[in-house]
Amino acid sequence: MFIYNQVTLSAGETLVAKQSSESFLKLFGFAVSNYHGDYGVSNSQAFRKDCHFKQPQITFSGFGAHHKIAVTEHSIQTVIGWARTQLLHDAIHWPEMANLNLWPFALQHAVYLWNILPDQQSPLELIYPVLALQTILTFNAYMFGVVLPLS
Repeated sequence: MFIYNQVTLSAGETLVAKQSSESFLKLFGFAVSNYHGDYGVSNSQAFRKDCHFKQPQITFSGFGAHHKIAVTEHSIQTVIGWARTQLLHDAIHWPEMANLNLWPFALQHAVYLWNILPDQQSPLELIYPVLALQTILTFNAYMFGVVLPLS
């Protein structure tokens, strides 16, 4: 799973996200062969032109046909739930530090966990077989330091 935080839902920013995900996959030696979307931004002239230029095919679901991409929808639902749980955990344990502005970071961390935690093999292990679970980071771990006066 790849995440790119967009500020707007414009076709231009969606193309930046698309190019970013393609660059990420290219690092591991993969290329996108097909995009499947709804009739939103992925149906824009700019998106179609970019797909035509770079050769991946693009297909569309019918209106309300989210069952066509059920695996993707379930993955998104799971990651959103994890991010929400992380923020609720913060709100319960550190109410003075809880902040909804951390949503993009919680979502990014949930995607990170989705990619690195194995079921049988994690999604990242499928494209990059050398991963260590020791690299798992915690979300919103607060760091404290002692400031000593200079003498």
